[in-house]
Amino acid sequence: MKITINAKVYNLLLVIYAIFIFITLLCKGDMLVAMALALASYSLALWVIVFADIIGNQIYNKTIWIMSMFFIPTVMIFVYPYIKRRNEKMHRQ
Repeated sequence: MKITINAKVYNLLLVIYAIFIFITLLCKGDMLVAMALALASYSLALWVIVFADIIGNQIYNKTIWIMSMFFIPTVMIFVYPYIKRRNEKMHRQ
């Protein structure tokens, strides 16, 4: 099963993720725990989407990108759309 999402949907997911991060930074007390858990769950879902997309598509240096998913996952979630667009342009030529 191949999982792919288009750029508009992924950008929407990133905006929601950024809002989650911002709201979590504003929370205090018991609400902070709830928002941190929601943020972690959403982050895990995005991580799985990006990881499945990396595995399923042709990407230059796939091993490096998979390793970076484990070492810098939050950064990779935001960087991956640019990597994917660059790879798509390279494969069209």
